[in-house]
Amino acid sequence: MNSLEQAEDLKAFERRLTEYIHCLQPATGRWRSVLLHIIVESPIFHH
Repeated sequence: MNSLEQAEDLKAFERRLTEYIHCLQPATGRWRSVLLHIIVESPIFHH
């Protein structure tokens, strides 16, 4: 495999990874807000 093929392969991999991360972002944002709500509402903060 020459360097041009390696570069193209790497770009394709990066594109797939970026698409995958973009698909996950709404779910991670939702989980982050759920966890934040649980932490804020936990008895530790209500003395």
